[in-house]
Amino acid sequence: MNFMRRIIFMLTALATLSCSNDDDGINSVEANSVIFGEVYGQCAGDCRSLFLINDTGVFADSDSDTDFGNWDNTNFEEEALSDAKFQYSKGVIEVPESLQSFEGELGSQTIADFDYFISIDIGEERKSWTFDEIKDDLPSDIKSYLENVILVISELREE
Repeated sequence: MNFMRRIIFMLTALATLSCSNDDDGINSVEANSVIFGEVYGQCAGDCRSLFLINDTGVFADSDSDTDFGNWDNTNFEEEALSDAKFQYSKGVIEVPESLQSFEGELGSQTIADFDYFISIDIGEERKSWTFDEIKDDLPSDIKSYLENVILVISELREE
């Protein structure tokens, strides 16, 4: 009887140790940088609230004028936001692999108020999208990623 308990214990321990808590089934890659935030149509002056995240921190845009629609060339503050905001935002830099090859629209354009903007730099390639609402028919990993980006934008704007 004691021998059987040992075998059951060993099998249970082996099964438990072979499980991984980090495997969520989503393959992601760390981007060099991601520019993300909100851009505003039909406005004069500073028409965006963007953030840049890389491996050193998260930075707010410097509120300098940028040609409308040229969001990839926004200037950012030299001083990073707090470490707490950086830690909260780190998920933005972990981009689903499927987004690298995604060629469609991420969302729809509804009205001329504000849009979400995201620009991802991975390796030698930068891809950018602007959208109002996330499309329902996106792959689940991309949809989850964008929902997280929107939550992070909301948190970072709360200053």
